[in-house]
Amino acid sequence: MSLPARLRTLWRNLAHRHQVDGELDAELGSYVEMLSDEKVRAGMNPVEARRAAILELGGREQVKELVRDVQGGRMLGQIGRDVTFALRTLRRNPILSAVIILTLGLAIGANTAIFSLADALLFTPLSVEHPERLQFVHHITPDGSEQDGFSIAAFEDLRASIGGSIHLAGADFTRLNVSLHGQSEPAEGMLVSG
Repeated sequence: MSLPARLRTLWRNLAHRHQVDGELDAELGSYVEMLSDEKVRAGMNPVEARRAAILELGGREQVKELVRDVQGGRMLGQIGRDVTFALRTLRRNPILSAVIILTLGLAIGANTAIFSLADALLFTPLSVEHPERLQFVHHITPDGSEQDGFSIAAFEDLRASIGGSIHLAGADFTRLNVSLHGQSEPAEGMLVSG
């Protein structure tokens, strides 16, 4: 079947569903009549022939469901009916609707914030030319112990001795007092070189 023919069939199944169902009912009815007439000609009682024809068919509703399963657009039609039902239900219960919408909004917002933070911390590369070449510098004292910290004078001397081909940055944790609305609160901060 060509694409235009498929699209026409899809449109007919979606837009004219009642007409398609009516045609299917008529077709099944004529099939039952034809089968029961054949059984009457074979010598069966007309009532028994009709009953046997319906049993042989397997039930009208089951056959209709099987035909609908292979018709184009069944999934789209089902989604449309589900959305319509959901909207009717939400319209009947406005408080429940508000709670559901608020909950969804908060959940989506929280997920967006968490994944934005994770993206910035884990997946966005550092804004340096060669992040794989970053090094953490330790200071070894004359007695052989390792220290992470440098004095500012030692940091400046080290930066001057390296030259311009390698860049050096320094950072240190510090305790701060942050004042907000007239109240002072302790906080942790970091001092970072330019």
